[in-house]
Amino acid sequence: MSDDALTAVKTYNSEIDANLAKTVLESEGIFSSVFKDDLGGMRPDLSLTLGVRLMVRKADLERAKQILDASE
Repeated sequence: MSDDALTAVKTYNSEIDANLAKTVLESEGIFSSVFKDDLGGMRPDLSLTLGVRLMVRKADLERAKQILDASE
């Protein structure tokens, strides 16, 4: 797997929480993306069971974990 491949840094219960964490990472210069499976918004309840994943590049994973841990 290349260092540009995305990997989950953390899973959240809500899209709002994931987007807040995304903002924190991006303010530190780390690209991140929110992934959720809610059938295109038709089944938001699926986020409660499957979670909302915050993804970062594999190369940024450890730094992203440190930043998120420090921000909580």
